Amino acid sequence: MLNLSQFKKRLQSKTSPIWLRAAVDIQNDSQLYLISPEGQGNLLCAPIECHRPEINVYIVDIVASGELIKVPDEIHHPEQLQ
Repeated sequence: MLNLSQFKKRLQSKTSPIWLRAAVDIQNDSQLYLISPEGQGNLLCAPIECHRPEINVYIVDIVASGELIKVPDEIHHPEQLQ
């Protein structure tokens, strides 16, 4: 399981094969998910509550601070995240 420093490194990586992204549920904008590649063209998508508590707190904090923003009505398909 990722620790907070590994998580931060993967979240900031734009071109790494082990990238990580935060996403908002389009039907419930208070629900955040983490998306990462799992090989063979598969993506793993899990609610932030499934990760360590410090990762959950960090994501909520950077959304609250404006460092990570939620863009309303913007939908990205998986191929656009790469």
